[in-house]
Amino acid sequence: MLKNENKIIFIASEMYQLDKNEDKQFTSNLLLKNPDLWSPESPNLYHLKTEILYNGKIKDKEITRIGTKTI
Repeated sequence: MLKNENKIIFIASEMYQLDKNEDKQFTSNLLLKNPDLWSPESPNLYHLKTEILYNGKIKDKEITRIGTKTI
């Protein structure tokens, strides 16, 4: 996870295995300690970078902008 598009604040790695032509959904839980919360007055966003590797090479990647807030 990145803050301000370039500062790494969290790294996690999980390994899953898929069979050929298999579709599957994966869920991960992350715990951020003292995150900068999002609000309309202070729209703090993080960038969650997800990569799919095969034999050590990146086959796909996605960057998702996310915000955190309390309710």
